[in-house]
Amino acid sequence: MTLINPVAGDPLRNWPIQNENNCNTIDTRVGSLAIQTYIPVITGSNENPNLGSTGVIAGFYYLIFDIVYTWGYFRFGGTGIDPGVGTYIVTTPFTMDSQFRVADTSGDGVQLGTGIVYDSSDVTKRQPCIVQARTLEQIQFNLGAEISTQTRAVSGEVSGSPGGVPLTWAADEGVNWTARYKRVTT
Repeated sequence: MTLINPVAGDPLRNWPIQNENNCNTIDTRVGSLAIQTYIPVITGSNENPNLGSTGVIAGFYYLIFDIVYTWGYFRFGGTGIDPGVGTYIVTTPFTMDSQFRVADTSGDGVQLGTGIVYDSSDVTKRQPCIVQARTLEQIQFNLGAEISTQTRAVSGEVSGSPGGVPLTWAADEGVNWTARYKRVTT
């Protein structure tokens, strides 16, 4: 893709037109990109969850140059649901650039996006969450503020969140997320 460099003639006067042309070029490219799917893997930091016989996990993404826009969800369902133990960790479609700060503790990784902890039985228990880098290939979900002392990991343990609303898992409950990051390019 060729973009116009605003150096010809009077750059300040010509910039709006050149910038508009560049934006149109990028919009045309982005608009032609197909949404891709991937199958994320969910694990627990101590014991893996079982989403159940009709549980589902799905992931989607598209690329704009080396920036990954990804979103997805997981839902528990059917028989055999086991929430596991520990923080929920989900794989990403591409390895993140190492400039991102990752951490395996709640609230310490860079924020990549947001999500919602979905409770199908009680709308008052639906909670926003923060999507953070766990490793360069994984994300984790945290409830509460961005400050690590005020966050609580979304996990399989039945315990209180910062707002005092307990997380319990049943059929048709799970997490929706969105995230954006720069990927490693070779």
